[in-house]
Amino acid sequence: MNELRTLDKESLQELTNIAEQKQRLECDGLTRVASYILNAKRIDHRTMVVSLYQPDSKQVVESHCWIEIDDCILDFRARMWLGSADTVPHGLFNPESYAAIYVGDEIDMTVSDTLFSILLSVG
Repeated sequence: MNELRTLDKESLQELTNIAEQKQRLECDGLTRVASYILNAKRIDHRTMVVSLYQPDSKQVVESHCWIEIDDCILDFRARMWLGSADTVPHGLFNPESYAAIYVGDEIDMTVSDTLFSILLSVG
């Protein structure tokens, strides 16, 4: 059977390593790379886009991309736009643990093997 899997520690670490190594990839590129890897591992997830609002600073990030896995959010690029304060979410987290408000719609961000390789070649 080809049942969907849940996110395991090894897969999360792989995604974290890529996020740390590929600092030039913004939220859209990194979301595509992460989704490609999650799809390859048959891990159920949704790619999302629209906006992120940080009440502490009253900042809004439009056209922001992230991944939802179960009741959690996977976002390695919120701090790119909102700063590195501990109040800004990062990595895999329960959205109830942060004041940040994610409002979005699911979007298909499927990429080809070729585009995946190109995105990984970005520094």
